[in-house]
Amino acid sequence: MIDGELRQTIAKRRGGRLLAAGWVALVILVAPPSPAQAQPRTSQTDLGFIERLYREGDGFRAEAEALRWIHLNPGHPLQPDVELLRAKLYYREGRLAEATLMVHSLRDRFPRSGAAREGARLLAYASARDGRSGEAATWLAAAHDKAPPIAPLLEVPPAEAAEQRAVAWSTWLPGAGFFILDQPAKAAAALSLNLAFTAAAVASYQQQNSPAAVLFLLVELALYRGGRQAVAEESQRLAARWRRERTDAWLRDAGEPEWLGIAFRMDF
Repeated sequence: MIDGELRQTIAKRRGGRLLAAGWVALVILVAPPSPAQAQPRTSQTDLGFIERLYREGDGFRAEAEALRWIHLNPGHPLQPDVELLRAKLYYREGRLAEATLMVHSLRDRFPRSGAAREGARLLAYASARDGRSGEAATWLAAAHDKAPPIAPLLEVPPAEAAEQRAVAWSTWLPGAGFFILDQPAKAAAALSLNLAFTAAAVASYQQQNSPAAVLFLLVELALYRGGRQAVAEESQRLAARWRRERTDAWLRDAGEPEWLGIAFRMDF
């Protein structure tokens, strides 16, 4: 008797559970979708999110989202544009070799795409920053963009042209090479320091203080050799800065800042 009542109770509970599950399923099917369900994510909304990350300067997340988008949308017509965005991220970080490799791969696989033409602009900018001025003009022409005059990038920096003469002056008169580099304060300081140790060595020798004379002479020789090296290094530093400034000016005229400020050259 007890077993029968227990069985009836269990059966009623199971029936109630099944009925409740049925009501839940019905409510799910009939209820209106939530806002997130009503507006599912699409490839276009994902691209908008990637562009926002790019404009905000969040390169790490922008690349991660770009890689995810390429994985989820294989063969999509906009795949070349997303790959170009990755190359722009690397270029913006100064990783020119990796950026150019990405663009060359993109142009090989999608030669007729708009991204391939836009990629030629990145190759032009990277060539200019690497000192390959002739290639920069050629790549800009491939991008169907008129290049600014290339002549300023071909000029020899004044400091580079004067390097040998500056070193020669420092050979005969320590520190004098800085006058050639238009740095009279450095020249005066170097010349005074060399003269001071030379005078100290002579004075010590005249006072028959040979150890001190040798010490001052060794210091003077070190200053002399270091001064000649410093003049050469300063010439190279000034030449590099001159080239960098010329290159930045050329890239501004070529539209690099505006181009890098836009993630995609398209509407979606």
